[in-house]
Amino acid sequence: MRVAVTGAGGSMGFDVAHCLAAAGHEVVGCDADPTGLLFAARGCHETRRLPKAHDPGFVDAVRALPVDHVFACPDAEVAELAVADALVHTPIPHRVAVAVTLDKYATYQTCREAAQFPRTYLWRHDPFHFRGGPWWVRPCEGAGGRAARRCASGADVAAWVSLNPDVSAWVLHDYLPGENLTVNMLWWRGECVASACARRDGYICGHVAAVTGDVSAMTTVERPDACHAASWAVVALPGTPHGLFGVDLKCDAHNAPCVTEINPRLSGRPRLYEAAGVNLPALWLDMVEYGRPLHETRQRHGVRLLRRVDQPPVIEGGP
Repeated sequence: MRVAVTGAGGSMGFDVAHCLAAAGHEVVGCDADPTGLLFAARGCHETRRLPKAHDPGFVDAVRALPVDHVFACPDAEVAELAVADALVHTPIPHRVAVAVTLDKYATYQTCREAAQFPRTYLWRHDPFHFRGGPWWVRPCEGAGGRAARRCASGADVAAWVSLNPDVSAWVLHDYLPGENLTVNMLWWRGECVASACARRDGYICGHVAAVTGDVSAMTTVERPDACHAASWAVVALPGTPHGLFGVDLKCDAHNAPCVTEINPRLSGRPRLYEAAGVNLPALWLDMVEYGRPLHETRQRHGVRLLRRVDQPPVIEGGP
């Protein structure tokens, strides 16, 4: 099958392309950045340049791709394609659900009754309102750990906000001390067909910024409680769950998982899930074409992925 992956020059797009190629599909890697296309060419059968997500010709360019299906990876492109209803065969969830998930505070407001979240607030530019701490502060919108930081107090939050004037809205969570988990799921017309759960063990350049959004070490784990919390949160979104979702969670002092965000796409490292037996992009195509999964849906636990700058990833415990 001929499939396009947008943002294929980035780490998420490159992983999705790897999963599709590993399942025998012909992958067209797309990117708006010419440099990104150079990286995409290493893992795709063909590359195509697209306009940037907010350019007027982006949606038409995606529609014109000579492919059967499209996997959009950057959040901005997911948002544009969801609003435009540009494609039938894409794992992007319903546009109303996408709009909620791309705003972290809106996600909390929508799903907090269905799943456990950390205490969560919008920043009010009043450091005395936010007593105690520590806090985890980050922009309401954006992916990849952009401008995320652990702050010891409201005064620290105010100082951090002042250093990032381009961010229009901030969300604060209680900083939880436990494990950092992600649950990725394939939903098909309201049913969760497959899922993969992993623990983030470190970040590239984590000694500089703690959370950079780009993991250096990740391990598949068995956490039914995290999978249940993630499922409850997704079901609470508007509409019937359908498509690929990546739910991030952080555990509290009692090891209870709390949802911190929902992504309308995969999160973490799809290459790791594929090595552990759950190839979510390929499973999506199975459902579209055959109405049932043809690939394995049971995850092997303890499979570990290691990454460093300028080196191919290492996977321990895979096939």
